[in-house]
Amino acid sequence: MNTPFPHTKENDMKRYNTFTITRPQYWAGILSVIALAAFTMSTKATDTDAFLALLGGCSIALTVARCRDAGLNGWWCLVILVPILNSFVWIYFGCIRPDDHPKKRNAIEKLELEPDGKLVDRLRIHKQQGFTLFELLVTITLMYIFAVIAIPFYNGIHQARVAHAIGDIGEIHMRVQAFDLSNRRYPTSLAEIGLEGKVDPWGNPYAYLSFDDVEGNGPKRKNKNMVPVNTHYDVYSVGPDGDSATPFTSIPGRDDIVMAGDGTFFGEVEDFE
Repeated sequence: MNTPFPHTKENDMKRYNTFTITRPQYWAGILSVIALAAFTMSTKATDTDAFLALLGGCSIALTVARCRDAGLNGWWCLVILVPILNSFVWIYFGCIRPDDHPKKRNAIEKLELEPDGKLVDRLRIHKQQGFTLFELLVTITLMYIFAVIAIPFYNGIHQARVAHAIGDIGEIHMRVQAFDLSNRRYPTSLAEIGLEGKVDPWGNPYAYLSFDDVEGNGPKRKNKNMVPVNTHYDVYSVGPDGDSATPFTSIPGRDDIVMAGDGTFFGEVEDFE
């Protein structure tokens, strides 16, 4: 049966160099993952957990490739899943030499005995120089500059969307009040005031609940000792994550944009005291 790497000296070298990365490539990849993870956690983007999991997978793949380059078992990459310890592991894998694997050294020694000098030049594993301190500082500085520019830009977009949602909730509140003045009751849904299907800046429909036919405080928005936060109805956006829960103290409800105090407060739940 044909194999992709039959046992020849040349293919032995190829086998050791398959799915490997150099120290500079490893540092560039890991620093990029760290920068992207820090940027993601500093924002309120949707699917944050999924994106962080993807970045974690990228860091594991980078570490596996680095382990192969240094002649280590790829399972060592799982150590980076340990908090705090992973920082030291990243540094270690970024500093170890790529030619410490004894099988690699034996392959090089055998090739050096070949009369064909071109084969030696073509397949020799050159010693790889890691980043110099200057290069590392330049890389970190560029990432810092990128973060300084990108994070405020994203936060500006987020704040603009929040302001848009507050404006929409204010409009809904005024229409509900006008409906009450005309009909002496609150609308049962947004369809009664001509706003059926109205969505927030994140593409989610606004939530509205009239308390007229609601028994108990279960479905009503609440915050600590303020139960409920409104007297007659709730209207809110479920926020960037598209999820919500009735308590303001819940994790899914922290990024909601709400009305509270019967219209005395409009804004993000995390800003409500």
